[in-house]
Amino acid sequence: MEKHYKLVLFDFDKTLYVGRFFALRLVLANLPFAMRVKAERQVRHSLSGLDLGGGEALRAEFASRLAALIGVSASEAAVWYADAYLKSMPRLLAAYPARPGAVEVIGELLDAGVRVAVLSDYPSTRERLAAIGIADERLLCLSAEDFGALKPAPRPFVETARLAGVAPADTLVVGDRSDNDGEGAKAAGMDCLLIKGKRATGADGFEALPWEGVLGRLRQIAGGSAK
Repeated sequence: MEKHYKLVLFDFDKTLYVGRFFALRLVLANLPFAMRVKAERQVRHSLSGLDLGGGEALRAEFASRLAALIGVSASEAAVWYADAYLKSMPRLLAAYPARPGAVEVIGELLDAGVRVAVLSDYPSTRERLAAIGIADERLLCLSAEDFGALKPAPRPFVETARLAGVAPADTLVVGDRSDNDGEGAKAAGMDCLLIKGKRATGADGFEALPWEGVLGRLRQIAGGSAK
């Protein structure tokens, strides 16, 4: 029998859209600062799983580490990240439609009374969702960065469930990575369902299905909740 989940919590990048060559497009869009793009990824990786308690503390640490790598002040690093790098994302995402059936299944879940949230490591989640064609106002759109703890730190997952008014045990996380989405869900006491691929093989203790299988499972959840 399908578990009666009250919240489906989606990851964003590579989960709700495929994102082929997106990293390369980010570099090209920020070509005068290509090394900064590489450094941003390095710093983000170094902060994965750390909980600094709040968004301002995380952003300050992020800017400090980025500045050290690219040889500028922390304030200049922070301005480039916020005003150039992040603002290029929605524009580039306009070329990437949501995965087939994603818009529809989100609507079906919401119509059935299931809460739906999207938790991304990056900020401006609702704006980036709109860029790929997902604009349902009923969605709870959140950023782990704003919580001050990047995935797989459990607090952003737990806080998302709290804001949705749902217990972690009644939450299903849908993502594309065992290390971030799977481990974060596990640490938060949530179930997870991953899109099968290089970063979620199904051989690491987390259930992984092709996207079509994930869609089918979500439709079962929506159907069961609507009864």
